Order: sequence, then structure tokens, then C-alpha cells
Amino acid sequence: MNRILVILIHIGYWMMYLLLLLVMFALLSLTQRELFANFSTEVWKWLKVMTPIAIIPGIIGFYGGYTWLFRSYLARKKLLLFFLFALLVVVVSAIISVLIMNFLFPDSRVEFMSANDVLILGFIISVMASINLVIGIVIKGFITAYGDIQVKEELTRHSTNVELALVKSQINPHFLFNTLNNIDVLIRRNPEDASNYLNKLSEILRFMLYEAKDEPMPFNIEYENIMRYVELQRIRTSIDDYVKVEIHGQHNDLMLEPMIFLPIIENAFKHAEHRKEKEAIKILWNIDANKIVFRCENNFSHKMNSHHAAGDGGIGNELIRKRLQLLYPGRHAFSAEAQGERFVVELIIERK
Repeated sequence: MNRILVILIHIGYWMMYLLLLLVMFALLSLTQRELFANFSTEVWKWLKVMTPIAIIPGIIGFYGGYTWLFRSYLARKKLLLFFLFALLVVVVSAIISVLIMNFLFPDSRVEFMSANDVLILGFIISVMASINLVIGIVIKGFITAYGDIQVKEELTRHSTNVELALVKSQINPHFLFNTLNNIDVLIRRNPEDASNYLNKLSEILRFMLYEAKDEPMPFNIEYENIMRYVELQRIRTSIDDYVKVEIHGQHNDLMLEPMIFLPIIENAFKHAEHRKEKEAIKILWNIDANKIVFRCENNFSHKMNSHHAAGDGGIGNELIRKRLQLLYPGRHAFSAEAQGERFVVELIIERK
């Protein structure tokens, strides 16, 4: 938590504490008018009395719990030591308060009091110290928990960035080398088409390098780049229906984390067999107000089953799972399995 905010919390607490003491004085003055004839004069006398009884034990108890007991014992779950030293803090605060009271009020020294009055005074001081000790621990716990949440968010953000960087680093080389080889072959046969595909490759690389950041972006942008990716992959086959892509539902206002679907699609192209087969790869989105259902399937050879499941040579499914867990914890379902002669990956993301 910001240091200035922590200081403001402390100032705010002690202002409220002093205000409470003044309210108590005001209520007492209303019921005992003869004792508090001059309000402005008597209020300082009241604070003088409250200093050893409520303020000093309050400060000792509060910061004893805040700076020492919480960090050294409670946070480490040493409960027995915590209670023993909490009692010690209360006793020390009572002793210090009595010494200060003897100094401020020499005519009312403790040795001149009756045993009953000493017990009552000790009880009041102990209660004040204990209450403030508990409040100090609660405030310290809140500040610590808030700081832990910030650290966890920062670690999650860092992990998300790392996962995204890993996804990019694994897609780019494999995809880039294959596409450049395909375009190189196409240049000799059809320079115009080669130039068109080269522009598509340039747009995809621009998307991966500059647009795919670690924050949600319009799904339409990623979808356009997925379609460019599919068009580039079509160079590898002469079958027009080698890839089938469908999208159903309204998606103009849909915002998603980048590079969610492309790694899965890249795996499908990596492991698909029979490049002259129709609909060797099927890509489908069903989008409604509650969820996004994505399904990608491809034909494959059974001897490639274990490699495909692990994502060897492409983006591993384990990396995809980890990234989804970071980005959509508790809001997604991911499965990847062989179904006969097809390998099927299904991803469901719940919309907020």
C-alpha cells in the first residue's frame, strides 16, 4: 500500500480516537454541569486526565500490536507466544501509564489510593490498551492483506506477460519459416498472389508484435488476423475446402485477451494430415450473451496422437491451459482430446 495512504490511515484513526474522548467529555459535561462550568478550560483538564488513562496505553497497545506482535508472532502463527506477549504489552502500558499519572498528578499518587480504586484504574488502562492493541493488529492485517493482493496481481500480470511472450516466441519462428518458404515457391508461379500473401504475412506480424498486448482487445481484430493466417496456410494445399471456418453470434462488441485462439489453430495446422482432404480442419465459434464456445478440430494420424496431445513442435496444450488459468480463472473450460480420426479442442469462456 502507498506509504502516504498508510500515514493518512494512522492520522485518521488517532483523530477519531481523540474525537471519541472529546464526545465522552461533552456527554459527561451535560450530565454534570456543576463540575464543568467552564467548558473550554475543563476540556484541557479532561485531556490531561485521559492522557495516562486512555491515550498513553492506547498508543502503546496500538503500536505494540501493529509493529511487533502481528509481524513477529501472529503472522507466523505462533499463537501462544502472541497471547503471552500481548499480555506483556498490556502490563507494560499500565505501568508506564501509572508512572505518567504520578508525574502529572502528584497529589493523586497511586500509593494514596484505596486498593479498590487501584484495581478499577488498572482495569480501565488495561482495557484501553487491549482495545487499541486489537485495532492495531486489524489495521496492520488489512494493510498487509491489501499489499499481498497487489503483489499477487503484479505477479499474475508478470506471469501473463511471460506466457504471452512464450506463445509469440513459439508461433513466430515456425509459422514464419513455413510461410516464407511457401511464398518463395509461389513467387515463381504467381508473383501477384505472392505479393498479396506477403502483405497478409506483414499484417499478422504487425498484429503479433505491436497490437497483441497484455490487455483485452476487440475480438474482431484477432479474428481478422486469424483469417489472414488461415489464408496463408491455404497455400499448402490445392483443396479449396481444406479449411472450414464458421462464426455464429454477435461479436462486434466482444473484448477478449489477445492470442487466445491462434495458438490452438496453429496446432491444428501443425498436426493435420491428408492435405488433399476436404474439411481437414474445422474452426467454429458460437457466441452469445453468456459465453463464447470455440471448437477447433483436425484430422490426424494415430501415430501422432501423443505428440499432438502434448503439442510437440507447436504451442503445448499445457502452456495454453496455464495462460487461460491466469486470464480467466474460474470462467473457462478447456479440453483437447482425440475423437476417432479427429483431434478436437474445445474452449468455453464465460462472459462477464
